Amino acid sequence: MAIAIKLLARQRQGKPLPRNLPPLVDEFAAALVTPLSNLELSTLSHQVAQLEADVVEGNSRLEAYDREPGYTGQVKAIDNRPPLAIASELPIMNRNMAWSDELRFRTCPWCNTKDVAMIVHDSALSLHTAKGARREWSWMSCPRCGGVVSVETPHTGSSAELTVVPSSKTEVDIKYLPDDVAEYYGNAIQVLEAGVPSSAAVELRRTVEAAAKHYSVEKHSLVESINELVTQGLVTKRFGDAVSVIRKIGNQGAHASDQKLTDEEVHLALRFTTQMLKNLFEVPGELNLIEKDTSSTDDIAPASSSAPIGPVGS
Repeated sequence: MAIAIKLLARQRQGKPLPRNLPPLVDEFAAALVTPLSNLELSTLSHQVAQLEADVVEGNSRLEAYDREPGYTGQVKAIDNRPPLAIASELPIMNRNMAWSDELRFRTCPWCNTKDVAMIVHDSALSLHTAKGARREWSWMSCPRCGGVVSVETPHTGSSAELTVVPSSKTEVDIKYLPDDVAEYYGNAIQVLEAGVPSSAAVELRRTVEAAAKHYSVEKHSLVESINELVTQGLVTKRFGDAVSVIRKIGNQGAHASDQKLTDEEVHLALRFTTQMLKNLFEVPGELNLIEKDTSSTDDIAPASSSAPIGPVGS
């Protein structure tokens, strides 16, 4: 990074740092003589890199403004200020005016790191729908896991978040799940999306154990619990084999082994777990709802009539 190297060289040579730096570069210059964590320094470095890109674009715009007959290719200073000092003040095409630096600080939806300072890659992505409606997007990445997050903000100048992809909270779309089962299941999805299949496998195994416990099935081992679920008819014998796959993959994820779990194997276990939870909780919940609606309808008494009902003409 040219700017950072030059600043560092000047600082090490005992030379004063320029006073006309944009605030971000000035902040980076101060960081060179201030103890910072690697994460903080990395974040500043990425921000300075973004500023360098803005400077290049700003210089291009200056060239368009300053071209004259006999133009030599050198960018002229404005008000005796060098291009670096004014580049960030120029109107850049498609800049998202709703962007606020506070949007960088968030919980990473991929690795669940709290209040991480995201690395901003583009805060000026302006798109249009087929009907011409304007949408403003910014995208950034987590310095810990590298997961990418897109944030949509209004183009009216407000920095409110309209859409965040992926959302901060993993959505569990199975109805009627008990809280503890939903938590284990959601954790499994979250860590699998973060690229840690072994941890996801362990969470899926815990999901099965918690689900069985809600049906008062709590044996000495998970193998015995699965057999009891089959014996009680809560799980078919054939699907009991699928639940056993979840158990085996969970065991493999919990122990150190030369054979590493793949994403495909854990995604298979996730599909089996999802189907098991639907069978154990969602389907019974929907059936109970239907039975309640039917019962409410049956309880409505027919309208009374003084005349007996009989065949027409009797």
